[in-house]
Amino acid sequence: AFEVTAADGLVSGYSRDKFVLNTAGFQNALNGGSFDLQLSGNDLYLTFTPVPEPGTILAFAFAVLGGGATLRRQTTR
Repeated sequence: AFEVTAADGLVSGYSRDKFVLNTAGFQNALNGGSFDLQLSGNDLYLTFTPVPEPGTILAFAFAVLGGGATLRRQTTR
């Protein structure tokens, strides 16, 4: 996250739909990821959320399924 601005006092009236993020001039491929503005306290941050690569999703699914199979074996003995 990149801090765009910080306020000393209370931020009021912030509305995400009042901002347009134009990524047309961004040099790197976004590969399905997206930028967003997020207010945290009195600070406004520009964040980037990448899309997980298929290998990461498969590894997570394998870990979940493998853990479930191990748990099942232990409870049936």
